Amino acid sequence: MKQIRKLWRDLGRSIFVGDRLEKNLTGLRYMSVVLSILGGVMFVINVASGAYLVSLTSVAIILAGAGIFICALKRRRGIAMVITLAAVFIVFTYDIFFVGNHFAYLWVLLVPLAVGYFFSVKAGIFVSLYFEFVFILAFYSPLRVLVENNYLPIIMTRFPILHFFHMVITGFVMVQYHRSILYQMDYEKELEEAKETAEKANTAKSDFLANMSHEIRTPINAVLGMNEMVLRESLRSEQLSTQGEDCSESFKTIRNYSENIESAGRSLLSLINDILDFSRIEAGRMTVTNAEYKFSSVLNDLCNMCLYRAKSKGLDFIVDADKNLPDGLLGDELRVKQVVLNVLNNAVKYTEKGKIEL
Repeated sequence: MKQIRKLWRDLGRSIFVGDRLEKNLTGLRYMSVVLSILGGVMFVINVASGAYLVSLTSVAIILAGAGIFICALKRRRGIAMVITLAAVFIVFTYDIFFVGNHFAYLWVLLVPLAVGYFFSVKAGIFVSLYFEFVFILAFYSPLRVLVENNYLPIIMTRFPILHFFHMVITGFVMVQYHRSILYQMDYEKELEEAKETAEKANTAKSDFLANMSHEIRTPINAVLGMNEMVLRESLRSEQLSTQGEDCSESFKTIRNYSENIESAGRSLLSLINDILDFSRIEAGRMTVTNAEYKFSSVLNDLCNMCLYRAKSKGLDFIVDADKNLPDGLLGDELRVKQVVLNVLNNAVKYTEKGKIEL
């Protein structure tokens, strides 16, 4: 029963969406034109042969074709289906009972397939069931007296049973067709989602590389700036030493610059590690470490990396630290530094004049 309920739900899903809907509407328009032309030809033939009762069904087919064409142009598939079903029920029921059309029972074998193909499998199955019921009434009930002179005895005795087996076979074909289209639609949807995911990942990689190239400039500029100061101070120390003066203060300054270069180098290394972490992020294995670190060291590194960039734009860089702020903290030093550095870099980038205060 679960499989049957699932199958019935699947048959309720429309396969006419997107491009398929446009192709379906185009097919309906062509079908309606063909119906109208065939109806007109049959009308002329029937009138010429004196089959006036049958000519009425030809008129109905012409009108139905015109209605379907108009609805297809206006994208009213639902109304087109209603017109089609009404025309099928009226025309062929009329033919079976009153016209004595020997071809009616052959046409009703094809109509459910056409309805299932152009509209829905559920509608095609409903049409098949309807005509099975009509043939049982016409051939096996007291209504038999209305039609027994119109059909061969072998048709009267066997056709409802043959129609039942035909209904089962065509129903199976229509259901398999519908399910195959659904599988194709689901597969195309998965491909589209995979494509969107790949495009997002590609965009994320591009953004990441752009951000990394932006962030890498900061410690590199700090290294270059500090190295220039080391060179100047070294030259000054050489001059002082040649003059016999004390160079201890110059060496302390050089050592301070060297420590800043080391700090900027560590920051640069952490950024390189972030690039390597990108693969871990994609794999869902990104972790945040929890370790002790010195906040004063983090603050010093941040200042060194942003100070020279701020000064190059003529901005003052001010740090206002609470004296009660503990120096020993627990967390991921690299991530904390990266977050604050992003904020400071944006502050320097978008501040035209004045100061940057941390």
